[in-house]
Amino acid sequence: MSSSMGRLVMSGLVWVAMVVAAVGCEATPGADSRSPRAQPGAAAAGERVVYDLKLLTSPTALNLDDEPGPDGFAASIYAVGQDGYRSLPIKTGVLEVMLFDGVIRRRDVATAEPRQTWVFDPAQLASTASRSALGVGYGFTLRWDKGEPFEHGEVTILARYVPDVAEASPVYSAPVSLAIRPN
Repeated sequence: MSSSMGRLVMSGLVWVAMVVAAVGCEATPGADSRSPRAQPGAAAAGERVVYDLKLLTSPTALNLDDEPGPDGFAASIYAVGQDGYRSLPIKTGVLEVMLFDGVIRRRDVATAEPRQTWVFDPAQLASTASRSALGVGYGFTLRWDKGEPFEHGEVTILARYVPDVAEASPVYSAPVSLAIRPN
């Protein structure tokens, strides 16, 4: 087989694999009732439901102004549907990014009091959205309020999706802790 014919066959196989993977990754909303986050009516007909949030942050807190010391962080957030593979756009509800003083464990996030919360509706999220091989993600560089000094040498960042539907439960990311120097 000639090298150009081999490349043509290989590119055709790659294209077919990509199409099969894309079709195989689409899920019907509510198809898996065993999911612990499945909520009847959590999305309008034809919309995919947010089942998980993936939060990726900068490895350390950032200095975003001319004053010494950290005062913010960078984060990317992906809302993952039932298929668990590709992220999807957030079209309803709100996405919250919460900052806690100290290390907060996942089991304590529902009762812990955040130091600061940033709230983004779908219109605001659209301006921060980007597409990648992972799907739709939202990128932020957020500066925290420096009014009160931190009591601990770490902060915890957490993302929470709050659906519009009253029966649906909020969806939390895993908490991410960053080391800082107390103000």
